[in-house]
Amino acid sequence: MRYFLRAFDKFGVFTGRARRKEYWMFIAYQALFGATAFLLDNILGITLDDESALGYTQLMYLLAVIMPNVSAGTRRLHDVNRSGLNLLAVFVPVVGWAWLLYLLSAEGTPGPNRYGLAYHKIFAY
Repeated sequence: MRYFLRAFDKFGVFTGRARRKEYWMFIAYQALFGATAFLLDNILGITLDDESALGYTQLMYLLAVIMPNVSAGTRRLHDVNRSGLNLLAVFVPVVGWAWLLYLLSAEGTPGPNRYGLAYHKIFAY
């Protein structure tokens, strides 16, 4: 849960680096809360219209996680020494998604890179 809350604490921070675990735990909690919102909307019958599966709770949740998602993704890409602009690959169907999945899953660069020190070096005492 701390990774999910950390992403919200840093929702406007587009500098620095995020390790794989930090990013993917945030994504896992997002999936859990998104599924919960989906179930809640469908159980209560509060979808946007009769033909849509998207409900008001889901919509509010999606709006709440846009910025934390973009900032966490940017910091994750910084960890693999890539610009946050690579997130725009999401708009290229299939190939862009695969490329982005590869980058977000890749191991971070060891040591400092152009976006900062390695995460474990920052917090080592």
